[in-house]
Amino acid sequence: MRTGSMRRVCSLLAAVGLVLSACSSTSSTTGAPSTPSVNGTLNLAYLADMSVPDPDVFYDIEGNTVILSVYQGLVDYKPDSTTIEPVLATSWDISPDGLTYTFHLRNGVTFQDETPFNSAAVKASFQRRTNVNSAPAYMLAQVADMQTPDPMTFVVKLKSVVTPFMDYVASSWGPKIISPKALGDNAGNDHAQTWAKTNADGTGPYKL
Repeated sequence: MRTGSMRRVCSLLAAVGLVLSACSSTSSTTGAPSTPSVNGTLNLAYLADMSVPDPDVFYDIEGNTVILSVYQGLVDYKPDSTTIEPVLATSWDISPDGLTYTFHLRNGVTFQDETPFNSAAVKASFQRRTNVNSAPAYMLAQVADMQTPDPMTFVVKLKSVVTPFMDYVASSWGPKIISPKALGDNAGNDHAQTWAKTNADGTGPYKL
């Protein structure tokens, strides 16, 4: 699965290594087109160290591109726009009362550990954000219930109307989807926070 994550890489400045796990197109102004780079290593530089690469804890500016290169959310903003576009969700419906959001998910997506992406994975990641209860948790504070009526449908019911809810989901700091297998295998007693300090497992084009 690839979306606009690649465009954000250009804004980076500190030292973290990301291993390319998906093809990235390159072009040349001379000669034949170059071969896409696969399984290479991208070294990035920042002005300061990022806090942690845990999308449910991280709420800074420095290092945000690391999160966005490894993880994806259900939706995102179009480049240089406030228009929301599909990512892991292909479409969504909002009930007339503004309390129920139904996301129709993308088929054929896998996490970096090859676990299939589905509605159960989305629910697990949304629930983890609430359980971790760190700075970004406010975005889901009004969630009353989450349902998975089928593998490719995820339903969120809110306690009250949250006008910017879709903007929360699309935000760079919005809920990102983490491999449920990785979360389960490394849950410990802190909802996998110890694991997520030095590991990552998302659907983005890079591995950390």
